[in-house]
Amino acid sequence: MSCVSNVILSMTFGHRFDHSDPAFQQVMSATNDFAISFSPALVTFPLLRFVPHFRKMMAKNISALEGVLRFANNNILMCRLDP
Repeated sequence: MSCVSNVILSMTFGHRFDHSDPAFQQVMSATNDFAISFSPALVTFPLLRFVPHFRKMMAKNISALEGVLRFANNNILMCRLDP
């Protein structure tokens, strides 16, 4: 999974990430958490978001998505600063 992600990120940002890079490891973990806690039941039955179990899952999804967006924004900023 990390090799495929690294290829996609290198095409997106123009440089390869080291597999031991903490930022890369964090985005991999956040993506994995997002994939694990995604529930099709919430898409089908939106009222389930008020049930405590699904509320916790949604909080995990939001937290993981914020981590991925933070990573992307930081790398976009670095690409803009590099000449």
